[in-house]
Amino acid sequence: MSEALTIDQVVTLGKAGMSNEVMRPAIRKWIDNPEALRLLQENYTDQFNHTRRYLTVAETKVINDLFGEYKEDPEKTALIKQLKPSHAGVTKRLVADTLAHALVDRDVRVIILLRKHFSKIFEGALERLKAAERKQIIEGLRRVDAKVAAGELAL
Repeated sequence: MSEALTIDQVVTLGKAGMSNEVMRPAIRKWIDNPEALRLLQENYTDQFNHTRRYLTVAETKVINDLFGEYKEDPEKTALIKQLKPSHAGVTKRLVADTLAHALVDRDVRVIILLRKHFSKIFEGALERLKAAERKQIIEGLRRVDAKVAAGELAL
């Protein structure tokens, strides 16, 4: 009996973590292995779904048969356009830089949207910020979450 695949066997991350440059070849390499594709989708959902648009028609059919068709969230699409990612996609560095600018501009909306749509990348991006900036963002988000919980604010 063969051992189950692990995500580390399926993909090796680059310096910047998961990106389109890493996800596309991984999907193409494992296109005939539903178990490997499921691992990619479960562990890197955002990047997996974002990368779908760069696949061939045949690859897209395989992915859609396994996971169903994917429709981009218009809010997330607008955020991606605002971020203007390079060919590597939305990375920790890009999110960290955007968080720092949003903090200076006092743009809470961007911070909330980044956390909502790129939650895994967001956590890693916080680590790249200066301690004072990280603390400011975390405390601000706690206040927002408290207002949402109290019904004073809707996201």
